[in-house]
Amino acid sequence: MAAAGVALAALLVCSMAPAIAAEEEEASPDDPHAILKEMDANKDGKLTYAEMFDSVMGEDDDDGSEEFKEDFKNRLEKHFKASDENGDGFLEVEEIRKLVAAFSADAESEEEL
Repeated sequence: MAAAGVALAALLVCSMAPAIAAEEEEASPDDPHAILKEMDANKDGKLTYAEMFDSVMGEDDDDGSEEFKEDFKNRLEKHFKASDENGDGFLEVEEIRKLVAAFSADAESEEEL
């Protein structure tokens, strides 16, 4: 069940970005620019852990299982910290790209099990 939750979390992170038309082409759902635009609540051009967690999980504590939330929280903490190359507590576009890759790798490894 946790494996399905991890895969769902990875998909949620990747799909939070809306389809943005750019010169007649839609942006990829894992495009870090689109993710930043969608999740950046204070519009400062970078993402905090809280902005990402709230965007994926929402502020409603009744959504999703506690097991899923805890698993996602642990993975986000791990991947956020690893992706935050300069250690400033914010993810910029290139760091978001690394975070997406880490969640995608999690989903792929869970699918192999």
